[in-house]
Amino acid sequence: MDKSAAILQFIQRNGPIVPAQVNKHIGVDVMLASAMLAELASKNKVKISKLKVGGSPLYFLPGQEAQLSRFAHKLNEKDKRTHDLLEANKVLEEAQLDPLVRVSLRQIPDFAVPLLINHEGKERLFWKYFTVPDEEAEAIIKQKLGITEKNPQEEAEQSKEQPKEQPKGKETTPVLNEELRAQIKEELRRELEETRKKQEETSSQNARA
Repeated sequence: MDKSAAILQFIQRNGPIVPAQVNKHIGVDVMLASAMLAELASKNKVKISKLKVGGSPLYFLPGQEAQLSRFAHKLNEKDKRTHDLLEANKVLEEAQLDPLVRVSLRQIPDFAVPLLINHEGKERLFWKYFTVPDEEAEAIIKQKLGITEKNPQEEAEQSKEQPKEQPKGKETTPVLNEELRAQIKEELRRELEETRKKQEETSSQNARA
């Protein structure tokens, strides 16, 4: 068995790993292990986390994403609180969060999935915990937006009474666009900076008083 196959088999057995574990398993130095993992990632055979453990990202197979939750305790204190908040609520709406939490959500892309919703002509940004199924997230979002589901009989009766409308596009669209991520991050950075300035001005005024 070649070393690449041995690495894949090792990850299959153990879940997300760091290069040092490969180093011990197949007997190569850490730098070579990192290079081999990077090559496997370039071929889409393994995925790389944004989260770092001991200064190194985690490497895992497609389909092992849920196992990243085992490493959530490695997040810094602020991001761990945000992770726990999202995990407990399953879905959070951006507009209901303070700037610090908004920024933090963008620092944990392994666990926080952005969803951009077009509702009544307005775009609203939600975040779902990464292991929450899309169907469950959609149901939670509809509940938050006050959208009620009609049973088949009601829909049939309504369709008889009203003319058919042109089908509308899906309301729930996962946002995986890096440009949009960057734009939102910059807007929040400015918002956070303004908040900090106001806090500093208030503190200065209180000190003079």
